[in-house]
Amino acid sequence: MKAIRETDIADHIIIGPPIKFDEKGQNVGIPSASVQSRSLTPTVVLPVEVATMSPMLPMPPWQGRT
Repeated sequence: MKAIRETDIADHIIIGPPIKFDEKGQNVGIPSASVQSRSLTPTVVLPVEVATMSPMLPMPPWQGRT
């Protein structure tokens, strides 16, 4: 538990602030990203600050996607 409480990973591949854990061992500061399959590539569409494309809403039917 001591090691978890002292964890502070600033250089990571996920969005958000440094990875830190609270007294219960939870990483409460980490946001989530919305991903859509765009041109057969998983693409971050939200939050806007880290998105590489705007979200496509509504998504076209599965067989109509490219």
